Amino acid sequence: TKSKSIGSSKSFRGPRSFSKRDEKTLERWVRELCEEVVERVEAEGNFGFGAGSQKTGGDRLPRKMVVVIHFDKKKGSGVSSKGAKVPGRLEKYGDTAFQLAKDIVKESGDGDHCLDGSKIVC
Repeated sequence: TKSKSIGSSKSFRGPRSFSKRDEKTLERWVRELCEEVVERVEAEGNFGFGAGSQKTGGDRLPRKMVVVIHFDKKKGSGVSSKGAKVPGRLEKYGDTAFQLAKDIVKESGDGDHCLDGSKIVC
């Protein structure tokens, strides 16, 4: 049977931690996680997209994507998530997920919470 949901996550501890204001590092990790998700969806034959094309015949298409960021629990900032409709073009998946991640960080307040002991899920 095919999965109802497919995700990818990364935990950031110790030397892998970074400031939530480090947009470049946030973008790199979100895009990497998205690439993993797309590969897994394609492997299941669910994603009817070819590179740069519209739907080409997959039997099931993702409808929604969610990005979740678990901020450093020591700072007490908790978990935040945002969802959006999956874009119609494969190359836009990372763009959409990164925008969701930036929105989460923006809404998390002014504190410079470190993503240490934290997790990003796409």
